[in-house]
Amino acid sequence: MQVQYIFSSFSSELEVSARYLIAVYLQRSLKERELIYTEWFKKGKFNKEAFFEKYSVDINTVAVTEEFNRHKAWIRVSQLRATPTVLVNGYKLPDNYKIEDLKYFIDLEFEI
Repeated sequence: MQVQYIFSSFSSELEVSARYLIAVYLQRSLKERELIYTEWFKKGKFNKEAFFEKYSVDINTVAVTEEFNRHKAWIRVSQLRATPTVLVNGYKLPDNYKIEDLKYFIDLEFEI
């Protein structure tokens, strides 16, 4: 099972946050990412300058810019309007599920 998070912004003022979340993914370890993302979505996004200082990453690298542009292009094509958007095997996770619910589906076998 492949899970993807699509981070984007729907206004130019929010682009720095999307770039930050992408930079965290590219520049931090899995354990650090889990901590940073959890804190960000609980409360960090409400005081982003302090949060960015606490968990510093470089949002202006070529890799971050390229990934951010891929996310923006994908958002335009898919017409999704929420961030983060969670994809499971390329499909949007339905709104009535949380990412934590996937553990109940991992061992299921499906006929196609």
